[in-house]
Amino acid sequence: MVDRLGGSMRSRSTALSVPETDAEAAVALTQELVRLRTVDAAGATEGGGGNGPTLMSEGHVDVVTE
Repeated sequence: MVDRLGGSMRSRSTALSVPETDAEAAVALTQELVRLRTVDAAGATEGGGGNGPTLMSEGHVDVVTE
C-alpha cells in the first residue's frame, strides 16, 4: 500500500496501537448507559413489559414471575 506522499505505509515507524481496555469497566459503562436510556422509556415508567406486578428500584423495572 502506498500513502499520498508515495512512501510505503508498511515502512512507517508510527504504527497504530490498540489501547488496553478494562473489560469490566467497559461492561459497567455500557450497562449504565443502557439503564439511563431506558429509565424514561414508556415501558419503564408505565409498568414494564410483561404480565404481573413490577418492582422499581434504582431506575430498573423487573417483572415478578412467581
